[in-house]
Amino acid sequence: YQRRVHGATEKNLKSAYGAETGVYGLFYGGGGEQLGVQLAGVVCIILWTAVWSLIVFGLLSVLGLLRVTVEQEQQGLDLFEHGQLAFNGTILDVVEAQELLNRLRKQQGIDAELPAVAPFTVQSVAP
Repeated sequence: YQRRVHGATEKNLKSAYGAETGVYGLFYGGGGEQLGVQLAGVVCIILWTAVWSLIVFGLLSVLGLLRVTVEQEQQGLDLFEHGQLAFNGTILDVVEAQELLNRLRKQQGIDAELPAVAPFTVQSVAP
C-alpha cells in the first residue's frame, strides 16, 4: 500500500513544474502566502464579474430592454411574450386576452389582427 499525498507539497510542485518553486500550501509549511494569493484571485474574479454585470445591465436598462411595461406586467408576461395564456380561462377571459393581444400588436406596429375565437371553444382548467 502506497500512501498518496495530493496538494501543493514540495515533491508535487517539483514534478509538476520541474524546478523548486519555494511556494507551498498552508498545510505543507508554506505559510499563508499561497492562500493569500488565491484569495486575492477570488476577490479579483468577484470584482471583474460585478463591474461587467453593472456595465451590461446598466446598458440594457438605459436602452429600455431590461424591463417590460407596467401594462404588460399587470396583464401577464405569458400573454405578452408567448401570445397565449399559461392557464386557459383562469386569469383572463379568452376574449379579453385576445383583445389585449391585438392592442399590443398594434402598439408594436403589427396591423393584422388575430382571428376571433369564440369563448365556448376554449376549455377552462378546473382550479
